[in-house]
Amino acid sequence: VRTVAWVVLSAVALANPPLDLVEWLSWGHSLQWGYPKHPPLPAWLAAGFARLSPGDVIGVYLLAYLTVSGCFWAAWKLAREFVSPPRALLAALCLEGSLYFTADPAEWSNNVALDLGWAAVILFGFHAVRTASTRWWAATGVAIGLTLLCKYTLGVLLLPLGAYLALDPHARRNLSRPGPYVAVAVAAAVFAPHLVWLVQNDFITLTYASERSADPRWYSRVWNPTAFVLGQSYHVLPMLVVLWPAVGKRFVVDTPESRSRVRYLHAAVLGPVAILLALSVVTGCQIREIWGSPLWTFLGVWVLVTVGGEGEMNLPRALRRAALVAVAMLAVAVFK
Repeated sequence: VRTVAWVVLSAVALANPPLDLVEWLSWGHSLQWGYPKHPPLPAWLAAGFARLSPGDVIGVYLLAYLTVSGCFWAAWKLAREFVSPPRALLAALCLEGSLYFTADPAEWSNNVALDLGWAAVILFGFHAVRTASTRWWAATGVAIGLTLLCKYTLGVLLLPLGAYLALDPHARRNLSRPGPYVAVAVAAAVFAPHLVWLVQNDFITLTYASERSADPRWYSRVWNPTAFVLGQSYHVLPMLVVLWPAVGKRFVVDTPESRSRVRYLHAAVLGPVAILLALSVVTGCQIREIWGSPLWTFLGVWVLVTVGGEGEMNLPRALRRAALVAVAMLAVAVFK
């Protein structure tokens, strides 16, 4: 329902395709293993889905909001590993409170594609660590490889997940099994053609990213991380409004396995935020607001697992809040 609503709204409200979308379409019509600014997969997808609606870009709007729906599904699936079905529903519906999952996807870009890949890496990685299944590890490797073909920012997620795998006693058992090495091999195989292109083209995408984030101002080490936190607040606060009625039943952490699962959640949700802020503080680089788009897919899961209280959730009231926020975000998109 939300996918149809947002596709129709985008088609009606946007008389012209957004600038980023035009750029991606122009790239995608010439299939290459890379483009001047970014890896190739989002451009390929844009060009492919544009063929569904010749003469306009409704097909790309469909691609964008199907991608977002995949993020909702991932939030729901991971939440069900920790909390009851009603709370898991709120962990997904809270995403209605962020522009990253409502109005912004109409401007299809590598950031929208990154959101789903990032979510898939976290979800598949969770099952891979928990089950030690080689198939889940292989699926994680595919997700990593494809997401790196969307944007290299995935690295700030892989670092804390790698640290978790090495340091957590329950997760570390996987290192004595083939699973993690299968994931690395699969990811490398998927990413290898782009890596060859990158070398052949003098690492042009990395040069672009470095120049775009550089900030020579003397106060950049303070201003840039502060501005990023402030910019993310208006994405996060409406999500918390949706979650508020569900706060009150803490996830039970009473076994080594459950403690390990919660640590995984901390690494996946808090780790990338900490790395981005630390990078900005140390180097003074600018963290653009849109770079926060993949960070919050599992915020609802993290809040419901880590924040305790009293009382049971009033599901009808919670759903009314979610509906109100969803309607408000539709209105914001119309008048934006």
